[in-house]
Amino acid sequence: MSELKWRTKEGQLIPIPEIGDRHLLNIYRMLDRKACKIRAATRAYLHPVLGPHGDMAQLAASQEMDKLWDTEIRIGHWLNWLGEEIIERKLELPVRINPRPLPRFELVESTSMGNIHRIIMEGR
Repeated sequence: MSELKWRTKEGQLIPIPEIGDRHLLNIYRMLDRKACKIRAATRAYLHPVLGPHGDMAQLAASQEMDKLWDTEIRIGHWLNWLGEEIIERKLELPVRINPRPLPRFELVESTSMGNIHRIIMEGR
């Protein structure tokens, strides 16, 4: 793992073993938040109501999701590498972030143009 280097937002390359404990944990949390957002975007993309409707919307969304899924794979590799370093240092591995549940919907009306749904607001 010594050949792996993290690029800071200032552009500096730091070998993973030289990153401070606090910085290492913060990087892990930041990447996990990004992965969580991609998982939420995937769930919305695949959702029958929230997902794209129409050929052009589907094509554009599909292209964007392909980019996000490539990013998710890279983030997953980094989370594994950083997680190994965290465990090796005997630090506590941060709890993985889970995406918020999607809102629930109910069918209001079905028309020839499509379905109309109402969002069910929880706890309001």
